[in-house]
Amino acid sequence: DLHGHGTNVSGIIDNYAGDAYYCQIIFKFYDNTGLGINNLNNETRAIEEAIRLHADIINISGGGAEPATMEQQAILKALDQGIILVISAGNDGHKLTPDNCFYPACYDSRIRVVGSLNKDGNMSPTSNYGKYVTNWEIGQEVMGNSISMSGTSQATAIVTGKMIAKLHRERNINKHK
Repeated sequence: DLHGHGTNVSGIIDNYAGDAYYCQIIFKFYDNTGLGINNLNNETRAIEEAIRLHADIINISGGGAEPATMEQQAILKALDQGIILVISAGNDGHKLTPDNCFYPACYDSRIRVVGSLNKDGNMSPTSNYGKYVTNWEIGQEVMGNSISMSGTSQATAIVTGKMIAKLHRERNINKHK
């Protein structure tokens, strides 16, 4: 992790998962050579591997303005298998519409798309917004693994951590029934 983004996101998930018993499987897919197709191929392979490993939740703190069939197919396969996808809304300050989307967030209504709030609880001016955004969380100066960052990636990590904690509680309750 050359710039700390993944390390920050992983730490935030841990912070908000609390005492949940879980395993975080991290797939580094960002290729800094500047070739977007490499990132897309790597991301698709990571989603497919998470499906193979029977992940409960997939956090994707990234994306872009262009859809891609192979990415969409992997996302839909994960959703169809009951995997929860928590995906950032993006940091362009745009209203997401069918003609102006951020992918993979806009592929399917089952995705939990997360927008970013500032520390006062107001929408961050850089956060994408609109009907596709289903969750809002603080994304300003969020600390994870001793790194502070801001954006929808950080808000997405908080939602993911909280979902892990919720799944843990639900599973423990069901164990004792």
